[in-house]
Amino acid sequence: SDFNAAEQWLFDSLARALAWELDKQLIDGSGAGEWLGLLRSPGRITQSKEGGQAANTVVGDNITNMLPRLAPESHHSKSTVWICHSSVLPQIYQLNITVGTAGGALPLWRWKAPGEEFNTLAGFPVVVSEHCKQLGDHGDLILADLSRYLVCFKAVKKQISSHLLFTVDESVFKIIF
Repeated sequence: SDFNAAEQWLFDSLARALAWELDKQLIDGSGAGEWLGLLRSPGRITQSKEGGQAANTVVGDNITNMLPRLAPESHHSKSTVWICHSSVLPQIYQLNITVGTAGGALPLWRWKAPGEEFNTLAGFPVVVSEHCKQLGDHGDLILADLSRYLVCFKAVKKQISSHLLFTVDESVFKIIF
């Protein structure tokens, strides 16, 4: 029925809106009436540009210098991910590290294989988020072990009443988060 389709559409739309807001807070929340985001966390470690690195670029040394700064157990965590703005992608697609004295190039980026969910950078999944900062700004590329980020909230409740506004042929939706 039209009502069931409208109900499904409404709840799907609300779920997407809630996920968008929670992603935003996870990355850049202020901590005032919302989550404290990764970019504002006192546990954040910032990687400086390399000497001579051009503005608005990501180089292989940025990546290889970020990795040892992870906690040792995070190197084996399935929750460790790169989170980046889409403007960073053209840079990281091309990243290599030089191997050996002959200067062979080893790519840091790996496209996902069939059946895999994510592309990887230096072995960790890459998640693209519009909530990260643009290329060249602090927070354009984040390496995080999300298992170290505690999120607690109560279950979302939804209620529908076709009785409340029965006389005007309307239904009322109530969402509690």
